[in-house]
Amino acid sequence: MFSYKPSVERGSYAEDFRSSNPPANGQLPFARSAGAKATVDMDELQHRMKNMLSVIQALSRQTMIHCATKEQFDQRFAARFSSYCQSIDRLIANNWRGLEIHELIHTQLAAIAGGTENSFDGPELNMSTHAAHWIGLAIHELATNALKYGALSVPRGRVHIAWTVVPAAGGDRFQLQWREADGPPVTPPERRGFGGRLVQELIASAVSGKVTHDFQTAGVIWTLDAPTAVMLDRRGDD
Repeated sequence: MFSYKPSVERGSYAEDFRSSNPPANGQLPFARSAGAKATVDMDELQHRMKNMLSVIQALSRQTMIHCATKEQFDQRFAARFSSYCQSIDRLIANNWRGLEIHELIHTQLAAIAGGTENSFDGPELNMSTHAAHWIGLAIHELATNALKYGALSVPRGRVHIAWTVVPAAGGDRFQLQWREADGPPVTPPERRGFGGRLVQELIASAVSGKVTHDFQTAGVIWTLDAPTAVMLDRRGDD
């Protein structure tokens, strides 16, 4: 736990406020509210840092397990770490108040396949900080695989990404689909590495959702279905 005690010089504004008839408890009203807010902000920052470090540690460990050489690990981990940092950069720019889904997906796709023409279809939605981390990583993995083996590996190939919110009895659901088209014929992978686990099991668990990952001959189709309570940041709603 960090401890910070500012120094106060005589004649400074801080000294003036301290000596100007404080209330009986010795603390000014604005100081109480500012102090409480600072405590909340620090607690929230520590929580975010712990979560981010946990994800980075997991990415490092799992990437290492599935790599045969140090060079392979360096390349794969650097790419995943860069993807994660891109989402964090955009969240910081938005003052940690979530991230608009168009911006999130475009940022991740542009870093891998910036020259391709892909289509987006869905309403403006502000993703929660937690969801933005995981959606960003999923888009990175899907785009990386598409660039190596799928639709983005050929000039005519395209990716269509669509999302929506669907009313449901237990609460609204967020649905996102990645669909590849006009690429080479698809065959299911013989073995599943960490990237496959990330876009299937790990993201489903992280956002309390369900994932389907279909390797159809015409193109890969990946679908996520998760509760909006986890996926969306509603603080900007009226």
